[in-house]
Amino acid sequence: MLHSAGNGTVAAPFSATAGVLGAMGVPVLGAAAALFGVAAHQRYQYAMQLAALERPQEVGRQHGIDLGINSTLVDRGAMYGFSPQESIHMYSNYARSIGQDLGSWGPSGSAAFDPFSAQLKGISPDALAAFQATSGKGGGSTRNLGQMADLTSKVIGTAETQFGMRGSRIDELLQRMTAGITQMAEEGMHLDPAALLSLASSLDNTNSRAFGGMAGMRGALQLSQVGVRASQSFASTFSGLTDAAMMADAFGRTSDPLEALAIMQRAASDPKQVRSIVKAQLGSAAGLAYAGAGFSAEQAKVLAGSLKGATLTDTQDVDPTGQMLSSRKAYSERNLLSKAAADPELSKQMIEFAENINDMLSEIARGSGVVIEKLNELVAVFKR
Repeated sequence: MLHSAGNGTVAAPFSATAGVLGAMGVPVLGAAAALFGVAAHQRYQYAMQLAALERPQEVGRQHGIDLGINSTLVDRGAMYGFSPQESIHMYSNYARSIGQDLGSWGPSGSAAFDPFSAQLKGISPDALAAFQATSGKGGGSTRNLGQMADLTSKVIGTAETQFGMRGSRIDELLQRMTAGITQMAEEGMHLDPAALLSLASSLDNTNSRAFGGMAGMRGALQLSQVGVRASQSFASTFSGLTDAAMMADAFGRTSDPLEALAIMQRAASDPKQVRSIVKAQLGSAAGLAYAGAGFSAEQAKVLAGSLKGATLTDTQDVDPTGQMLSSRKAYSERNLLSKAAADPELSKQMIEFAENINDMLSEIARGSGVVIEKLNELVAVFKR
């Protein structure tokens, strides 16, 4: 039966429903608050994860690549099962090890610049990066970065299918090639890694155990050194020319042997002065003198010729706006530490409080031994 709404009463069923809702209100609100707390905590955790990624993402930007959460590279990493954090850190380290601007080579859409598949094969991304880094100026490779990235795929494929290598053995193959190229760079020369790989493959195809697999690569590298040694042997004929030029210049200024020694040592502090002295003393023979001093023929020609002026440029600071979340977190931590530093007595009290709590918990744990012993006895009774 319904009561009149005009006299302030309501229908009995509605009153009962209101009572039920009233009884449920507190638990529902509590559950909602708990869910909100979980969501807020989760969102905070995501913010901290994003803050931790800002630094490797900035390293990516400095190397010309996009390592954003929704970037092609992170998506490619996900295809191979790598989390965004794993992909970003892996590619950031990979780009840093190559040490060049990768943007112009389009790694975001190129499988050649792919440490993900190699990682799953047990091949170190560091070995890939070191090999590809030889394409930089003075690195020793005759190939540019894009060509080196493509060649990396052929090195791995040939190692797998022809040489029967996997994992760390492919790392070793790449490292040997990298070392050979770098050694040539130290001599002022270049080495073609594609020619190395081709010769190693041909030597392996002879089916001779003397040149199988890694031995084929050793043979190819040794042959390149034959040419180096021959050139060095001939260049040694002129090995004393630069020394003679420096001594002639010094003794042309003084007859005192110690002063002449000091003149030569002062010249050593400015390589440009050494070059000027050699050119002034030897003229057209300066090139041979440089070859005798250990420079390659190409380097000797450059040093004996005219050089362009230097172009020196200051570096640009990183744009801090890319570190928005980590910067905010850093300021927050600084503020908290600043407040703690302003009240060392309170910090001391908190440390003592934590120590007392730990002592209390240790006592509780020690006292529970009797309880555990009784429970074990009870369990033993039930097991009989």
